[in-house]
Amino acid sequence: MSDLTADAEKSHQIKIALRARLLTVRRSLSVEARSLAAIQVQDQILALVRLINARDIAAYVPVGSEPGGPDLPYRLAATLSPGGRLLLPILLPDNDLDWGVFTGTLSPAPRGLLEPTGPRLGPAAIRHVDLALIPALAVADNGTRMGRGGGSYDRALSRLPTPTTAHRNLPTFRGPTSDPASDLDPASSPDLAAKPDLSPGPNPALHPAHSPDPGIDPRAAPSPDPDPSPSPSPSPSPSPSHGSHLGPSSDVGPSSGPTLGPLTVALLHDGEALPSVPADPHDRAVQAVVTPSGGFTFCPGPGPGPTPSGHP
Repeated sequence: MSDLTADAEKSHQIKIALRARLLTVRRSLSVEARSLAAIQVQDQILALVRLINARDIAAYVPVGSEPGGPDLPYRLAATLSPGGRLLLPILLPDNDLDWGVFTGTLSPAPRGLLEPTGPRLGPAAIRHVDLALIPALAVADNGTRMGRGGGSYDRALSRLPTPTTAHRNLPTFRGPTSDPASDLDPASSPDLAAKPDLSPGPNPALHPAHSPDPGIDPRAAPSPDPDPSPSPSPSPSPSPSHGSHLGPSSDVGPSSGPTLGPLTVALLHDGEALPSVPADPHDRAVQAVVTPSGGFTFCPGPGPGPTPSGHP
């Protein structure tokens, strides 16, 4: 066995052991601790949504002990601006992820998951949201994410543009609050007044003015799926934005203007943001994390992901 093979096997075993330890800690959390952590994480996420004026969001439905709580999609949907869409993942047979529009109802899926019942937009739809909330078991200082080992989110993240430093103009904020302005970390944003506007601009071709505001009420009766084929109208002049906004079809085209790609944020429990995690060549990075006590923070490192070694 070569040294490279031995090192890879050792890293693999370390990763398995770390996953098992983190899952054990998660499962040991009491119902009360999980509920409190979910509220804290949700408050931080909703504050972030308002701060960047995210209109199209990709998220997921937390199950079991995952951070964020099972009602996360409903709280996100209630925060969306008119015309905004919340996309949730649909696990495909090959473990890749499709993305469907959340219209207020969820249906049972394999592996104990819950999936949206709205129109499917295809695996590439995640490229065109403003904010992508990603599940993780741990995230390293450089942003490298460790999941459960299925590879679904590594494939999804691999479709995104290379992360830039533009999002780092956003402030860090900590503590369970719905108003980031009350808990800003001045060191992370010394001149908020000079912060560029990273809010996505309207695109009437993809968010027609005549489209009704879904106004999702998580406690209301299920509403019908939105019209999957709104009539297009001219797009505005190009302006920088996080992602080019979602169209109704599964073949979502590129924006007419420059794009930063979505801000990618992993949701964690306290103690799951680590100095490093064992990484494989396919592992991908996120740009920031949210934890119950630490709030929203950028990963200190550049987050390029691991450097491939010995594998294609």
